[in-house]
Amino acid sequence: GLSFPQLSGVTFARLAARPSVFRTPAMHDGDEVELGWEDALTGEESVAEQWNAARPAGNLPTRALASCVVFEDKGGVQELRDLQRLDVQPLPCIEVVGRLTQLDDEGEPVASSPGGPLLRLSGVSEWSIEYDDLSVAIWVSTSCADYKLLSPSPSYETLWQVLQRRTALAARAIALLQENAQLTYKQLVKHVVGLNSVPEALQLQAEEMLDHGDFIVDQLSNTELLSGCRALLGLKEEIRRSQIARSAASILPGADSNKRSRRAPTSYASEIAELRKDSGKEKKQPRARSGAKKDGKDPNAPDAPRTAFQYFTKHVRAEVDLSLWSFGDLAKHISERWKTLPAVERRRFDIIAEADRERFALEQEWYA
Repeated sequence: GLSFPQLSGVTFARLAARPSVFRTPAMHDGDEVELGWEDALTGEESVAEQWNAARPAGNLPTRALASCVVFEDKGGVQELRDLQRLDVQPLPCIEVVGRLTQLDDEGEPVASSPGGPLLRLSGVSEWSIEYDDLSVAIWVSTSCADYKLLSPSPSYETLWQVLQRRTALAARAIALLQENAQLTYKQLVKHVVGLNSVPEALQLQAEEMLDHGDFIVDQLSNTELLSGCRALLGLKEEIRRSQIARSAASILPGADSNKRSRRAPTSYASEIAELRKDSGKEKKQPRARSGAKKDGKDPNAPDAPRTAFQYFTKHVRAEVDLSLWSFGDLAKHISERWKTLPAVERRRFDIIAEADRERFALEQEWYA
């Protein structure tokens, strides 16, 4: 499997055993969970040899911990931490608590063996997530032993599941693309979900590829020969679209994406004005050629409203370097993007166009 060691060689401060108050990053000060660990072993020198695996994974003894929790001490409040979100400064003080569990010759927990005492690890110097295309294993290491984390405690279940699922997604994606680097993003997602049929495999969902998109992009980008593959480029584009959709949704707080707005919000007035600008140049009034008949248009009449597609065209033209595109190629590019634009993104331009139509109707009343 592939391994991602974190902060190897860093030694963290040892904390004394005491009853602990836990809070996940999503919780608030009133949502703590009390956990008492008065009986937890605080020194690895107290661990009997019976908990060492017969076949160590490396030079140090190999042990296993079940019902685990990983946390950072913050002034007496233990904040639950994700092992793959610890690349921060200053370095956190990481502690691990779990119940010692016996392993068989294959490195798997012995089902008939009763659980051992709780062990609290301080001074954790290294942790890693190892995986192949179907399984994920979490390890922590100290100067005394390597510990395989078998399962989470109830308070750590959510972070554990997130870590396992996004790692499994990346593992499957890497394995599939190493077999066929020509897969598109949609094909890759289909094959990733298809591996759910393998016995005992995690049951992953297609939408999770985008939910954990940044992590998967990072793993693919750092895998040899995959940094420029089609699937990676496709995933980046999906992330970009998702970010645009979220930005559009934030403009309409509380709006139901399945319902058409009866009236567009006044906040679109500035966006309409911005998109109607012609590169900051003052619009000149057309002049009739010599001998030609004037069209008689009143220069004070309100400007006609623009369509959603016209506003989208303005948006795209502002994004690209116009000097690199011919008129025909750019028009084709804009048309293709408009056809594949997700409904939630298109709705933003529909709302802008609707607001512009309302602006035109009001100005027409005043003009008349």
